[in-house]
Amino acid sequence: MSRVLVPLFLVVALLGWAAAAHARPAERGHSDGGPGRFLDRHAAELGLDPATLERVQAILADSRAEGRALRGELDAAHEAMRGLLDAEPPDLDAVLGQADVIGALETEHRKQRLRAMVAIQLELSPEQRARFREMRERTAGKHGPRGRSELRAACRDDRERLCADVAHGPPAIACMREHEDDLSEACRTALRDKRSRQGPPPPR
Repeated sequence: MSRVLVPLFLVVALLGWAAAAHARPAERGHSDGGPGRFLDRHAAELGLDPATLERVQAILADSRAEGRALRGELDAAHEAMRGLLDAEPPDLDAVLGQADVIGALETEHRKQRLRAMVAIQLELSPEQRARFREMRERTAGKHGPRGRSELRAACRDDRERLCADVAHGPPAIACMREHEDDLSEACRTALRDKRSRQGPPPPR
């Protein structure tokens, strides 16, 4: 009985995971976040000269193009997973193999973003990097760093499970709110606390 139940449990768990993963395609959109976009907005305040800004923008452009290609591969991998899970009967080995493919692509997507973040920061002088960190800390302070760190800790596993290919910050929060019924209780509570601190959304 246990030999039957364990594979069955894995397939059911993967079905739930895949359903959440397939709610993430292009209609929700992807956002380029992180230090690159921040630097782009605050180039003058940081004192970036035109040549440095041009190099930063080139890194950003290359990173966005590579990110779009990787996200296309991820969407295709998720679609392939959907086909495997819809098969009758599903092939557990094939499903788990496809999970490895998706995991590898998600890891590469994170590495791609990290490579761009490091490359951009290496274009700055030590003084500019220090000013950059101060500006980001100041900006984070305006949005409640304590609340953000609590939310990040409470929702880390949920974000990795449901919204791994969505940029950090507002896009990730919006994604998790779309999947509120699938969140852990701790993450759901943290999101509700954040919503109550912010007050009702502005009228559209």
